[in-house]
Amino acid sequence: PKTPKPRQIELFMENNEELMFSHCREKLKLVLAQLDGLEELNLKIAHDQINYNVPVLTMQFNEKWKGPSPLDLPKILLQGKPRIFMQYFKELDQLVVNPVSLQEGEPEIIGKALKNLFLHYRK
Repeated sequence: PKTPKPRQIELFMENNEELMFSHCREKLKLVLAQLDGLEELNLKIAHDQINYNVPVLTMQFNEKWKGPSPLDLPKILLQGKPRIFMQYFKELDQLVVNPVSLQEGEPEIIGKALKNLFLHYRK
């Protein structure tokens, strides 16, 4: 078989990376749709190649947030049903949804679980 030239390999990898990023953004939009209308959150899909090498959904809690410290939310989410793994980046003050390993149907489940948790603390 013919060995691909370095530029062909580079183009192949770029195409796959862009396709992966596109899939990530689609998954994040499904989570984002579930969180629509929550005034306590500033939501953004971020992909800056510095802090986030893939597109992620960042959540920053504003002055309307009445719940626990965002620093504690990853622990709370791991104790819930379903168990949700998320990271909180203290230096950026952001709770982050990373979509890379999410399977079909999981973005909606995560979005609903997050919304239910956040609405719980509105009371």
